[in-house]
Amino acid sequence: MESIETQLSPEEDRRWRQNERHGALLAWRLGRLVHRGYRPLFDADMRSFELIHPNRKATPIELWADGQLVDSNPTAVKDGNRTIIYPEDEELFSRFLARVPAPNPLQKLSAMRVGELSAYVTTWVVIYLAALLMAKCSSAVWSAVTDR
Repeated sequence: MESIETQLSPEEDRRWRQNERHGALLAWRLGRLVHRGYRPLFDADMRSFELIHPNRKATPIELWADGQLVDSNPTAVKDGNRTIIYPEDEELFSRFLARVPAPNPLQKLSAMRVGELSAYVTTWVVIYLAALLMAKCSSAVWSAVTDR
């Protein structure tokens, strides 16, 4: 089968590569923020991602479409100024991530969605029941071996 490829002009190729880098930056930043405990809220306004953290000490932030990271509530910052981390400032973004407080287990649990929470509870119930069954089987085997 013959492959169909369209040739891009140099300008289109440059724009495509620029958009690809921009998308990769957004995906990477969103992934790192979620890894540190932030959860995106999806509203009708999809020009930015509003991110909240289960730990109240963490700053509520927005990830804008251009890659900037901005605090949603400037008064939450001690100096009262709005924190803006530009896309090209990886050092400041890394320092920001390092300062994000880790949520404790209770905060993680309260931030879970209903489906995630039910899967979490179900998993622990199954593990508990499997351990209980294993203990009963081991006890029965031990009784059978020692009764001789």
